[in-house]
Amino acid sequence: MALKKSVLERAAEIDLKALGDCDDAAVEAIRVIRNEPSVRENMYTCHEIGEAEHRTWFEAMKANDRSVFYAVSWQGELVGGAGFSQIDRTNRRADWAFYLHPSVHGKGVGSALEFRMLDLAFDQFAFEKLNCEVLDFNGAVIELHKRFGFVEEGRRRRHIVRSGVPHDAVLLGITTHEWQIRRNEMTATAKGGQ
Repeated sequence: MALKKSVLERAAEIDLKALGDCDDAAVEAIRVIRNEPSVRENMYTCHEIGEAEHRTWFEAMKANDRSVFYAVSWQGELVGGAGFSQIDRTNRRADWAFYLHPSVHGKGVGSALEFRMLDLAFDQFAFEKLNCEVLDFNGAVIELHKRFGFVEEGRRRRHIVRSGVPHDAVLLGITTHEWQIRRNEMTATAKGGQ
């Protein structure tokens, strides 16, 4: 019987490719994933994105030195996108967000991606703090972030209206120190289980 892979092993299977290094097919694949109904419903902008709008976004992202976006691949297939925005190099902080194709939900890809992005944020980018916002009805992602050490710091009450119903945006954050503690706990657990 095969042992279940640890989050550390799964994180090693995630490939991140900077948006500027992506070919046209990858850029279009990101648009297709972003337009999946289950992805759109959890985003601030939930309309279907056309080719021209996506191309404008792509060009703006490449030119923005306060944002970095990656195409996310797993087992050789492009399965989503993730990135840092609002990068503040003076205060060493940023926001982050991700989305994944529904075909990989429940396979540990979200956890693996979160691990990789936290390592990237605090090691390569040397951020002191990483923030994110999650719409209140997306409880699974809120809990995912909390499992990785994010702390709920507040709410933007009635921040968006979806189908006539107002919803809060949950504000979460994690510091480099908090990530190092949580990372050590996760890797110790992974080593202990092998």
